[in-house]
Amino acid sequence: KSLLNMINDLLELAKAEAGKMELHIEKTSIPQLCKTVVGSFSALTKKKKIKVKLVVDDNIPVLSTDAGKVQQILYNFLSNAVKFTDEKGRIEIRANMQGEQTVRIAVSDTGCGIAEADKEKIFEKFRQVDGSLTRETTGSGLGLAISRELAAMLAGSVGMESELDKGSTFWLDIPITLAKEKGQAV
Repeated sequence: KSLLNMINDLLELAKAEAGKMELHIEKTSIPQLCKTVVGSFSALTKKKKIKVKLVVDDNIPVLSTDAGKVQQILYNFLSNAVKFTDEKGRIEIRANMQGEQTVRIAVSDTGCGIAEADKEKIFEKFRQVDGSLTRETTGSGLGLAISRELAAMLAGSVGMESELDKGSTFWLDIPITLAKEKGQAV
């Protein structure tokens, strides 16, 4: 299963980097999308007794974007948050407007955090904070690299803030309307 996930991640990344991935722009409800992503992790968060809080501002309009790609980015962020947050920790997903045309969706956790020296590398392919063979967590080190590529396709960006032993916040900033370009699928 782990190998299959890595192969799928590599294929996704290769398509994105080669410009072969199509956009499927549609009307997207951020509150609904966030609830769906949070729901997909409910069994894991209950098992680890992690408290999850979802805060979505009321003033976020319906977006015109590729909901599947937004969902995949949030899934990657939340997957890492659950993976690196200890039992009885906390995760918060917050969506709010950044100015008039941009929405920020941020995933914060009380996990292990990322050292200053590793922050620049974290969005690179195959990078993991603990790259040792004896590490406790699994993963290919591709989720954040894929997230960065997908965000660029959505005319957006990803970013992070973290403090070692205090937790991390990863965010996605995207425009409320993604303009279609010639040749893109809708």
